[in-house]
Amino acid sequence: MEETKQLAQKCHDLTFRMLPEDVVDRTQYLLLDYIGVAARGALNESSGPVHSLFEKIGKHRDGAVVIGTELRLNPPYAAIANGTAAHSIELDDVVNAASLHPGVVVMTTALAAAHLSPCSGKEMIEAIVAGYEAMVKLGIAMNPTAHYAQGFHPTGTCGTFGAAITAAKILKLNVSQTKRALGIAGSQASGSLEFLADGSFTKRLHPGWSAHSGLMAALLAREGFTGPETILEGKFGFLHAYTPH
Repeated sequence: MEETKQLAQKCHDLTFRMLPEDVVDRTQYLLLDYIGVAARGALNESSGPVHSLFEKIGKHRDGAVVIGTELRLNPPYAAIANGTAAHSIELDDVVNAASLHPGVVVMTTALAAAHLSPCSGKEMIEAIVAGYEAMVKLGIAMNPTAHYAQGFHPTGTCGTFGAAITAAKILKLNVSQTKRALGIAGSQASGSLEFLADGSFTKRLHPGWSAHSGLMAALLAREGFTGPETILEGKFGFLHAYTPH
């Protein structure tokens, strides 16, 4: 019953040399696919208000790129903008067993984190694979049908943990810091299905907010902020609070 510790350790220990060639190739392909859907999504009507807001409050000459635009924003804001755009046209990758979209969260986080802590291509691939692993495995463990029945969108909830792992890898957090990052992320994991009532834009926001939240969780953990190190398995942790099974 040390799921949080085990997840943090496994993802921390993952290295590029451990990855099969086909996994590396697939990761590169998915990153290119993500950039394509994000660029097209930037033209979607729901992206306009996001760009407008962050142009007012987060514009930064040396900031992270908002794909498909000329905007540069503080990285946490760029994460929201890119994640929201990339999910807006529903062409991002999906893992049916977990019923979630990992790339739109993990790739978004990796690019934003890399702007704050420069990394090599190999290190970025490590971080992406670790983020996918965490997000997808959590999605499966939650039992997507039960999670949906509780009113949660798995891309938004499980994605926050995947984002935290991705950011932790790129920011080069140690195992203890990574556990804390997961703990902090757990208090930000969100994503209501109520958008189904009227087709609101909020579904599109979920991966952007997950990427933003996971990145902030890792940054806070790096600064010494703490989070529960039993966030997954604890009495009030994610695996108990977000699904009835």
